[in-house]
Parts: sequence; C-alpha cells; structure tokens
Amino acid sequence: MQELKFEGIDNHNRPVFKSKDNKRYGSVTELFSYHETVDDVLKKVTPFDMCWFGNTFNCEPMGGSISFEFKLVKEFTK
Repeated sequence: MQELKFEGIDNHNRPVFKSKDNKRYGSVTELFSYHETVDDVLKKVTPFDMCWFGNTFNCEPMGGSISFEFKLVKEFTK
C-alpha cells in the first residue's frame, strides 16, 4: 500500500498530499483554512475525496480517481 504524506494547504484551500515519487494528490471537495492542523485534515479527508493533482504544489488538479491502494499519513514510514 502506498503512502501519501500531507504536504499542506494550497492557495485554493485544498489539502495536498505527496507520494514518495513526488506526485501530488488532494481533495477539491474538502477545503480547509491555511492554519488547519494535519490531524484535523486527516480526520476529515477520506480516500474517496482524493484525486490526482499533478507534479507540483499549487498545480491545477489533473482529475481522475486514484487507481491504487493508499493511506494518508503525517510522515512516511521507512
């Protein structure tokens, strides 16, 4: 199972997660303030909210559902 690490809230209030290969994923339906904590984001965002964003933070979402198993994490495990 792949991990997606919380990276932050982008300029459009979307939570952004990064894979180990630096691809970005996030939610366009669950939006947050810039000061939201990672714990609050992880409590609210589900895998069903997620889509592929692209390769950089703040990019326009490329769309489409994610076709692999993943879990949302604060930090990557080793």
